Amino acid sequence: MSPLESAIQLNQRSRGQGLGNRLSYSLLSLVVIVDQLLLPMFRVGPVPFKVSYLILVFWLIYLLVPSNNVVSKYNDIRKTFLAFAIILGCILLGELWLTANYNVESYSYTVKNVLTLILAALAFGLGRSSTRFRWEWLLYTLFAAISLNFLFIIFRNNLPSWLISFYYPEHAVSDVIGFQSVADIISLVRPRGLFGNPNASMLMVNLNLLFVYLAIKNKFLEIRSGTTALTLIILPVFLAVSLSSRGEFLVSILLGFLNYNALIGRFSSRFRRVIVLSLILLVAMSAFFLGNLGEDSEFTANANRIYKLSQILDTDQTSYDYDGASNFQRPLIALTTFLGRFPLSPLFGTGISVADSDYLSEGTQYFHNDWMYVLTISGLLGFFGLIWLLRIFVSRIGWSILIPFVIPGLVNTFMLNIPAFISYFLLTGILLASVQQRTASVVLH
Repeated sequence: MSPLESAIQLNQRSRGQGLGNRLSYSLLSLVVIVDQLLLPMFRVGPVPFKVSYLILVFWLIYLLVPSNNVVSKYNDIRKTFLAFAIILGCILLGELWLTANYNVESYSYTVKNVLTLILAALAFGLGRSSTRFRWEWLLYTLFAAISLNFLFIIFRNNLPSWLISFYYPEHAVSDVIGFQSVADIISLVRPRGLFGNPNASMLMVNLNLLFVYLAIKNKFLEIRSGTTALTLIILPVFLAVSLSSRGEFLVSILLGFLNYNALIGRFSSRFRRVIVLSLILLVAMSAFFLGNLGEDSEFTANANRIYKLSQILDTDQTSYDYDGASNFQRPLIALTTFLGRFPLSPLFGTGISVADSDYLSEGTQYFHNDWMYVLTISGLLGFFGLIWLLRIFVSRIGWSILIPFVIPGLVNTFMLNIPAFISYFLLTGILLASVQQRTASVVLH
């Protein structure tokens, strides 16, 4: 089939759906993005819950209705579902192997992580069906997330009680060992951000920022204001320093550089000089501000933690403990567990659960390295299934789509941050839908 025939067929399908359905998918995608990246996890009794889970299930039900079975014909959805099916199939085989050979007391982590993978696949499907998504919406969610994080960093327990209890309900205390109240968590020297973990809070901001950059790069989002351009580059970096998130600081620097390159050509040469001078001025002011805060201030302490990135090449350090693994060795925190568990079932993995045996008793939730995690839980088959899917994304979108799997995925975790992981596949689907929609329009005209 020629590109012209494909484009005409796509256009006919879109007309068959009607503007209402296309727009409703896009609005549902917006609700999922806001729910995942801005709102906390709610609970129905002891069960964690988000309204976006219902939306994703609704999309699946609509997909399965024969008369509405349009989006299932998209190759992108089929390929993504196949990759997730390979990973999930390997996990289930690994769990069967684990159960047959060892005593497994609980499958709670397995259920949780399997559901996350299923929801991520459904999120891609919903995103791929959203052909009328307005990318400026993502810009609003980014600035909302940055503002809310700064509110919790600056005002902490002085915020309105309803806002504190909304993001930090009382059950948050029972989830974190060593704290007697929500106020104790919020008043920590290192701020927690919106979601109780500074790395997780910053990861979700940077994920939003990544897709803002991709929208700008692909000309789906136009930034006309110099102030907006400047804040896109600067604010995430300051937020990463304030949250003292070293891995995400590197990501925010990288995305700031990419956004600068994507935006600078759209302004006049005079305005470019203004942006460059503004950046220099902000750096100088920040240095002066830090110099006058004193070494005992909280912000200085967090900035110094970022400064310790210079130790990443210090291989003389032999300390390997959980809290001190902040240098070159950090991706290898769980290397011993990985080397003990992976060879037991290298083809399809050893599952996710904890078992009563050496290396298996450590579980798989704290690897701080998503690639070792994937190899462990789904073996070589699942690993290459994920590689195959990411290669497709890179060929269509570019290398920057890999950023969450590289820096966050190697020093903390990306795949086990449920809101970020689901949002990544939703936004990737939306981006691919926008790319194909533009391609079809160009061919038809």
